[in-house]
Amino acid sequence: TFHVLVALKLDGFLSSKWFILFWPLYIWESSTLYKKIPIARMRIVTVDDLEAALGKPFSGFTSAEKDLIARRYSVVPSVDSLEFETAHKLKVRARQDIVKVLFRVVFMIFLIIQMDGVINWNWWFIFAPFWVLSIFICLGSCQSFNDAQTNLAEKDPGFIAKMTGHDPADNSNGTTIYSQMGQSTSGANSKTTVTEDEKEEAKTQYMQAGYKMVTAFCSQVFLLIILGLFVGKMQGAGYASLWIISPLLCMVGAVLTCLGCALFCFSAEDGIEYESGISGLRQQYSPPKVSNPFKSRPSE
Repeated sequence: TFHVLVALKLDGFLSSKWFILFWPLYIWESSTLYKKIPIARMRIVTVDDLEAALGKPFSGFTSAEKDLIARRYSVVPSVDSLEFETAHKLKVRARQDIVKVLFRVVFMIFLIIQMDGVINWNWWFIFAPFWVLSIFICLGSCQSFNDAQTNLAEKDPGFIAKMTGHDPADNSNGTTIYSQMGQSTSGANSKTTVTEDEKEEAKTQYMQAGYKMVTAFCSQVFLLIILGLFVGKMQGAGYASLWIISPLLCMVGAVLTCLGCALFCFSAEDGIEYESGISGLRQQYSPPKVSNPFKSRPSE
């Protein structure tokens, strides 16, 4: 609907102001906030906390009490459970989505008042919310990777030592690098035995955080290049409009090149191996000797 309204406005079929034509986006962003705000404000409590607060076991709660608790809280078995991790990730993602919506709303306001002629600002400033949001996304990815690395260093210092090249046994000052990271933890936590499953889970989280960080950096750089070319053209740059989509064309060309190499190069090698195999079989094959069935037998 929004694209149709913009097309009609640009072709001169509509004379309404831009702030009226943006009503589909108002509804979209409002519905997003309506869905994300309750999740972002969700309180995560454990079963032990509920039992301590109400003074009775969870199995003794009535249906009305469970329904009331379910509407206000997200109940998980413990802080170490998979349910707690899932609820926490859902809450963090909802908060990130709310921040993105707020930046989009600010950009929308700047764009509408600029296109309606209320202001005459520089287009680089109009697109400032995108520049700031990209920086926040990259910093957030770096923070998530740092948290995953710290968690892995506490559970499996040897793995981080191999990755960074530090020897955890090298303690010239009497303490290792990774023991210093855990000095703020209590003595009970420092003596907790870490299982192999927990180490593997920490490694998986570390790898995923690194992958997400690299993906976030590459995607944001690619987006900023396209936006920079687009804004520069709107600001009056003299280059051709084709340069705006040139990064996309380069990426598509690289993908098609890789696909072509994967299809044709490997097929040629497979064909060589197949032919060499056939020739080898021919060299090893010797026809069996059989008697001629049409040869007449000697008369008795």
